[in-house]
Amino acid sequence: MSVGMITRESVRGALQHGITAAQIISFLRANAHPQCIATSGAINCLPITVADQIRLWEDERRRMDLKDAYIYSHFESEDEFQGVCDYAQERGILLWANAQQKLVIVNEEGHEYVRQWYKRSKGGETTA
Repeated sequence: MSVGMITRESVRGALQHGITAAQIISFLRANAHPQCIATSGAINCLPITVADQIRLWEDERRRMDLKDAYIYSHFESEDEFQGVCDYAQERGILLWANAQQKLVIVNEEGHEYVRQWYKRSKGGETTA
């Protein structure tokens, strides 16, 4: 008799090696015990809750995408905030902005572009 245990860690390990949840589920169904397949059918031999949990563990990995970024705050004016927002949006470097809190987050590559833009808009001053 052989017994296997599916754990979050084992599924995450497979996912990190490029195996998808669909492939894991397909493998488990294809290699189910013949008696299980005869009793429950090829699809239902793997409980739906198990298949769902494997998919949830895969989705968990996609939930957040970490990136290096720069945050800009404490703008001197609404125009300055809006200028940085507009510039970052046009360049495709804006990750997030909040007008109420006057916060702008740009990707790592965009930081130098914003610095140069700020320098030009301030007439050569470098305070960003």
